[in-house]
Amino acid sequence: MTAANAPISSNAAGALPAFLRGVERRALVVAELQCGNPTVAEQALVAVMRAFTGIASDVPMAQWPDRFWILLAHRHPIRVPAEGGHWEPALAHLPSLSAP
Repeated sequence: MTAANAPISSNAAGALPAFLRGVERRALVVAELQCGNPTVAEQALVAVMRAFTGIASDVPMAQWPDRFWILLAHRHPIRVPAEGGHWEPALAHLPSLSAP
């Protein structure tokens, strides 16, 4: 899974692929746990990575983690349970947790 290339500053050119590689696996786990469907989670993550690549040049690198996770959290497919999605029994209590 790779994001589409967008023009970015030379300083960030090498950092962006490294950043995306670093968050990709964790983001996929979060997305899958959020919606309960691996396919929907992967599609949402691909869309977020593409969107992030498009805005990365306008955002200071120090803000990349926050911006990436905000984009992922607001992606509609992972904000609602997927049809046919399910939680493993050991994780079934997680949907009932509320934000602090």
